[in-house]
Amino acid sequence: MKPALSRLKSVYIKRRNQWLSKRIPAENSFDLDLGNTFILPSSFGWAMIAIVVFLFILGTNYQNNIVLGMSYFFIALGLLSLFHSYVYFTQHSVQFLPFEPEFENRELRLNCIISSTQKYTGGEILISAYGQTQRFATDLMKNSQTCSLPLINLPRGLHDCERIKFETLYAFGLFRCWSYLKPKHQLLVYPGIQKAPIKLHRHLDEDDSEHDNVNNKVASDNLQGIRNFVETDPLHHVSWKHVAKGQGLLTKDFAQNAGVSGWVRLSDYQNGDIENALRILSYQVQQLYKENAEFGIDLGVTKILPQTGFDHLQKCLFRLATYGEPPTFEKSKLNA
Repeated sequence: MKPALSRLKSVYIKRRNQWLSKRIPAENSFDLDLGNTFILPSSFGWAMIAIVVFLFILGTNYQNNIVLGMSYFFIALGLLSLFHSYVYFTQHSVQFLPFEPEFENRELRLNCIISSTQKYTGGEILISAYGQTQRFATDLMKNSQTCSLPLINLPRGLHDCERIKFETLYAFGLFRCWSYLKPKHQLLVYPGIQKAPIKLHRHLDEDDSEHDNVNNKVASDNLQGIRNFVETDPLHHVSWKHVAKGQGLLTKDFAQNAGVSGWVRLSDYQNGDIENALRILSYQVQQLYKENAEFGIDLGVTKILPQTGFDHLQKCLFRLATYGEPPTFEKSKLNA
C-alpha cells in the first residue's frame, strides 16, 4: 500500500511542478500577486464553514432568526478574513540571494529578502523547502528583512533548487495563502574532504611512480638571505664563505616551497571509488592553494593548467563537483 501511495505522490508532485513551471517560471525576484498566489480555507476554516452550514440549515428549519443571524455573521467574518489574508500576503515581495557553494555533508542555507509595503503590520511568513519549515515574524520596524532557512545535505554537483513554499495564515487563521516560488540560482556542492598525502607530479606525462610529496618541505633555489645558524639547519646550508672570513656560523635562508608546481591526478586515488578520490583531490587543491603552490588537476578527459589564486581554486573545485556532468564553469556564475 505504501509503495503505491509513494508512486501516486511522486506523480502528483511531478505534474504539479510541470504546471507550476508554466504558471510561475523560475526567477530570482518575485512580487506576490494574483498570478502566483493560491488561497483556500485552512483546517480551522473548513470547520467554521461546516458550522455555518449547520447553523443555516438549523435556523431555516426552525425559523430561528437568532441562529440565522449567527450564520450570517460568521459568513461575513469569513469573507472579511478572506480579503485581509490575500491583501496581507500580496503586500510582500521576495528576492532570492545566491547560494554560497558548500562542501558535501555540510548544511546549505536558503537566504532571501522579504520586503513589505506594510499595509498590514504583524503576522508571520512560513517558508518550507526540502522538508524543512521555519516561521519568520514580520518586523514592525522594517520594510524588509533577510530570512535564512537551513536546507538538507545534498551530494556533490550542481543542483537546481526545488520550489520554495511561502505560506501565511494571517487573519484569524481561517484561510491559508501560499505560493511556490523557484529561484534561478543553483546550488553548487563541492566534494567532501578526505585527507591524504599530496602526490604532485612535475610533468603531466610523467610516470605515476615519479612524484614529489609536498608534505615534505622542499627548499628551492630562491635565496632569501643569511641568518644565524641553528641546530636544526642542515650543514649543506651553512655559508662556509662567511665562516672563512671569521664572521661566525651562518646559514643560507631559502624560501620554503617557493616555486613548487605540478599536477595532481585523479587516477592516483581512484581504486574503484571515484567519490573518495574526488574528496581527496578536494582536500589537496585547498592545501596547495594555502601553500601558494602553482598546481593543475588531471581528471582524465578534463585538465586544468597549473595556476595560483582563489579563482583557480574555485575553478578546480567546480570541476571536481561536476565531474561526470557536462556543465561549464561559466554556468557556476549563477552562484556568484
